[in-house]
Amino acid sequence: MQFSTEEEAVVFVELYGRPTGPLKMYVEVLGAPGDPIQLPLTPAASSEQDKFLLSAKLPIGSLKPGDYTVRAIVAVEGQSEAVVTRTLRKVAGLGYTGVGYGG
Repeated sequence: MQFSTEEEAVVFVELYGRPTGPLKMYVEVLGAPGDPIQLPLTPAASSEQDKFLLSAKLPIGSLKPGDYTVRAIVAVEGQSEAVVTRTLRKVAGLGYTGVGYGG
């Protein structure tokens, strides 16, 4: 996933089946200032039975160019976590000065 001047990146995770207990669902960004940034994943039903969509909006506007690790973590209470990891690449956009964004 590569971004430049976008303020947000949206994370989507598909979840199949029926949870057998309370879920822990969140996404985190590693390598950012204040590492890690953690946000809850919000569930939504889909048109398919036993399929749920989880989503979160990541605030990436202030990230400096570089590679960041994004992890989505889902677990049923008392069971091992399921983790999906991807790389988010932030590249310099127009107006980048090397220190921050100029205008």
